Amino acid sequence: MMHIFINEAHLNILGWNVMGKALKLCTIVFLAVMATAAAQKIGIWGDRDAILQIKNDLEAQAQRVYLDLGNAFMRNAQWEEASASYNAALTYEPSYAQAMNNQGVVALKQQKPASAAAWFESAIAQDPGEALYRYNRGILAFETGDFNTASAYFKSVTQIEPQNAHAWFDLGVALGLIAKKFGDRNALLASRDAFMSVLELEPGFPNAKQNLLITQQILALDG
Repeated sequence: MMHIFINEAHLNILGWNVMGKALKLCTIVFLAVMATAAAQKIGIWGDRDAILQIKNDLEAQAQRVYLDLGNAFMRNAQWEEASASYNAALTYEPSYAQAMNNQGVVALKQQKPASAAAWFESAIAQDPGEALYRYNRGILAFETGDFNTASAYFKSVTQIEPQNAHAWFDLGVALGLIAKKFGDRNALLASRDAFMSVLELEPGFPNAKQNLLITQQILALDG
């Protein structure tokens, strides 16, 4: 089974709805304290550059806090609250790729694949070198039956992270399904090579050996 991944920040929680409410209150208190401290410094310094620096620091802290808050709500399956928190983070930093990725996860949980795809693609556009966003987009494509798109994203993940056995395995599966659907021998050859890469990285990777044997047998019959 494939898994969509969120960008974790500092929290590894939660279990109960009341904890989500408590965390939200803590977030508000934290921002209030930060704003008070900033106001005190502004009063002392009275310097425009210092004020701007404080503003930037506050916004950086706020976007991270809202990302944490969204992740907490996510783990508690509170999708609307999670989405609102990620939106708040994006208000402070519109190009916040981590929040975009996590919004994509929320959209997927809410069974909104088109919205999820848009969020993942926005995250990729902001941070093309982050394999996680590409992997999530590939999984979404796979789960909606778009194996060509899935294989393209999984391949791009292996190019960024050549040691990622999971990406190689999912690439092999996607290519195998393309070969099965369209009778594409080249896709089957690429699928075989992907499973070989998996086993080179992790010889005991679940189902990789079986899938490699299946692709080899089909290739031998078609040969």
